[in-house]
Amino acid sequence: MSSKKLGFVFDSFTCMSKDFLDKHNYGYAPFITTIDDNSYVDGIELSQKEVIEKIKAGKELKSSMPTIESFTKAIEAKSKECDDVLVLGISSCLSSAYNTAKLIAKDYPNVHVYDNTWGAEQYLVIAEYISKVYEANDGNMDIVFAELDKIQESSLIFVLPPNVDYVIKGGRVSSLRKFLLSAMRLLTLKPYVKFYMKKTTTGGIAKSMKSGIKQIIKKFIDFANISSNKNNANDWLFHIAHGVNDEYNQQVLDAYKAEGLEIASKCYVSSAVAVHTGPEAICFMLMPNLSKWPIK
Repeated sequence: MSSKKLGFVFDSFTCMSKDFLDKHNYGYAPFITTIDDNSYVDGIELSQKEVIEKIKAGKELKSSMPTIESFTKAIEAKSKECDDVLVLGISSCLSSAYNTAKLIAKDYPNVHVYDNTWGAEQYLVIAEYISKVYEANDGNMDIVFAELDKIQESSLIFVLPPNVDYVIKGGRVSSLRKFLLSAMRLLTLKPYVKFYMKKTTTGGIAKSMKSGIKQIIKKFIDFANISSNKNNANDWLFHIAHGVNDEYNQQVLDAYKAEGLEIASKCYVSSAVAVHTGPEAICFMLMPNLSKWPIK
């Protein structure tokens, strides 16, 4: 085992508080959520649930990427403390935060910014596994990046928003898509978004939240090639980040249970996601069970 140390810097997409990340020695650069002219620094001033509830009650909503100061402070601290640092944050397909982190990292030769399409607890699972890979391979970052690429190819996320008004107003879609979403809203259809390999596409369209949940879980089963008897289901991890609608959240739990699939973790969705997809949106995440992967 190598004596070299690998550090990590995350942003609000971990859906974790600063206290939690500090306790586990992770760097943190928070997003800022503005609700009706009141701004809140993610993971510091309010709990994730409290922020989402304020989003639900608010009218004017905005999510801003981490400040250059907070990014620089987190990156610089870890670069001094560790031999190498991985910055894992929101995907470049969703925010310019990735490019900002890349720009800051140019001043720190041991800092590496990896573009990705993960979220919530997935980051912590990856950090634990990649740390072991790094140590077992004498700090070889080429091997680390190769493993990250493999994980990314085997990871998939869907976001199901009950209310497309937030998507339409969120400023992340083109005029044509806004028109189509408005038409779907009139038809009470539920479109959902797919995140895969740093790209966002339409994942599908459902007639209701319940049917959307079932569709997404079926897509996971197909993507992971999970057998009908589920004997290979434990090769995969199913994570959920949810909003503040208890009925929808319970429907998700019931749907996974009906398929005989266990949920690895659940938490409240990132406020940045809630601003753009609504406070009741549900994020479904699939990734390999890295505890079964070799580290060398």
